[in-house]
Amino acid sequence: VVGGGMAGCGATYESRYWGRDLKVVCVEKANIERSGAVAQGLYAINCYMGMQWGENQPEDFVEYASNDL
Repeated sequence: VVGGGMAGCGATYESRYWGRDLKVVCVEKANIERSGAVAQGLYAINCYMGMQWGENQPEDFVEYASNDL
């Protein structure tokens, strides 16, 4: 299973549950505990941006996400 987000973890769990004789591997590019939309809250980028006050510009988010890989 490629992707450790909510859907990927769910697919991994169900695959293992229904295919007990199968070897199931979940592959994720980032830390599975904090990657994906659910880990940060849906639409987290909207919460992260504070452009109205001149802070947290889009470039700041790109830098944050790049350093998290």
